Amino acid sequence: MQDEEDVPAGAYQVLAVVFLATVVISLSSTMLTIALPSIAADLDATASGTGWALTAYLLTNTASTMLMGQVADSVDRRRMFLAGLAVFTVTSAALSLADSVPVLVALRATQGIGAAMLLCNAVAVLVAIFPGRLLGRAMGVYLAGFSIAQVAGPAAGGIVTATIGWRYLFLLSVPVCLLALVWAHRALRRLPEVPRGRLRVDVPGNVTAALLLVLLLGAVTVAPDRGWSDPWVLGSLALGIALLPVLVAVQLRAAYPVLDPALFRDPPFARGMLAGFLVSSPRLGIVVASGLYFQGLRGASALEAAGHVTVAAGGLTVGALVADGLARRYGARRVSAISAALSVVGLLVLVWAVGAGADGSRDDAFTIGLLVVGLGTGVFHPINVSSIMRGVPAERAGTVNAVRVTLQSTSLALASAAAVASAVAFVGPAAAASFVSGDPAGLSAADVEGIVLGHQLLFAAFAVLVVAGGLVTVSGRGRAADAEEPGEVDEVALAAAAADAAAVGAQPR
Repeated sequence: MQDEEDVPAGAYQVLAVVFLATVVISLSSTMLTIALPSIAADLDATASGTGWALTAYLLTNTASTMLMGQVADSVDRRRMFLAGLAVFTVTSAALSLADSVPVLVALRATQGIGAAMLLCNAVAVLVAIFPGRLLGRAMGVYLAGFSIAQVAGPAAGGIVTATIGWRYLFLLSVPVCLLALVWAHRALRRLPEVPRGRLRVDVPGNVTAALLLVLLLGAVTVAPDRGWSDPWVLGSLALGIALLPVLVAVQLRAAYPVLDPALFRDPPFARGMLAGFLVSSPRLGIVVASGLYFQGLRGASALEAAGHVTVAAGGLTVGALVADGLARRYGARRVSAISAALSVVGLLVLVWAVGAGADGSRDDAFTIGLLVVGLGTGVFHPINVSSIMRGVPAERAGTVNAVRVTLQSTSLALASAAAVASAVAFVGPAAAASFVSGDPAGLSAADVEGIVLGHQLLFAAFAVLVVAGGLVTVSGRGRAADAEEPGEVDEVALAAAAADAAAVGAQPR
């Protein structure tokens, strides 16, 4: 029996190292969303500068995930894991000393690459050392780590920022990272040897995809300062969109395409990818928008804002944990459709609640809306991932997952950048700067109306995307996760999917 297989010596040490490293990386990101106004005020950042502090990490992490995955398949995974952890540790220390927005952005961009080096190997490391069905148990621990980061991150960020300052968000992670680095150096020696192959990297594909992301995210991020009609913003958007067919052409000719076109010829895969891209868009966007809203418009402290944002993270975690049981009992496709509808309801509640502006009369409704959106997207994502990964041959699982994570991360990155841009889309630069730095006293009545309108349009746009994703989900039958009959969901697939759901929620990648 696979359940009775002996665990290899040192396997649980490897699991503990992966757990510790991924938790500290995820906490670093979830805590930062609450600290954005404090960072903006301390470094005298504009709205675009504040956006770049968050987007730079998302951009490099997203753009490098597939590249690092290709490299990791050809080199020693242990060295890649250690190198990623080392980069993250050094940049964390440097970030605590950042004295300007450009320095902060550059270091966050570097940190995003380090996180990609580590996280693209985390699951592969567990797969390599845990046999058979025991992998599901290891994935459960992996999930628990991300769940801790999701729930504790915003609260911890609020406490640290409100008491000793935002710089300690990075500084406090350094000793933990050093501990993980020393421990990983010893524990990962237990990994079985994997024959090294020839380095197979799609350089043109990776470069084209990265340039496309830079142009699209760059345009959305600088729009608050330059305006949406600015020639640079419009030109970047147009060029980024124009690169889409170029990327397709490059991939069709690549020997080892980073975005394998053959994958998208499979209808269930294509539907699953599109639905995941659309439905997952609010997950990080509502956290960013809500943190700014409560501090920049309601005048809340970082700690008070964290209390509201933590509700969304808690809902996301609970949703990921119950997705398996719901899918087994009621059928995965049915549960996916209902969870998407639940997210839409929550987003519409946010549209209504934010309309109260700065008077705080609908704060409770706002918090309920965040909880409902978190629950809906938390249930949807694990089932969606399972439907994509089910039936994929083992030798292609890494490639398929890299493609899925990259498109998922692109959705989260665009939504995060849009959250900042939309919030200040209808106010001037001075009001935008006051808002993102958490200073509502600098806002006029007209400014408040403009910021409220920007939030309402953002949440409404997210609702439209989720509706579209839900329709894609029910439009055709996929693999097992599309089955109407309950009890047809693979245990290990859903465990891995749930872990990944938590990872994306806690770690914007």
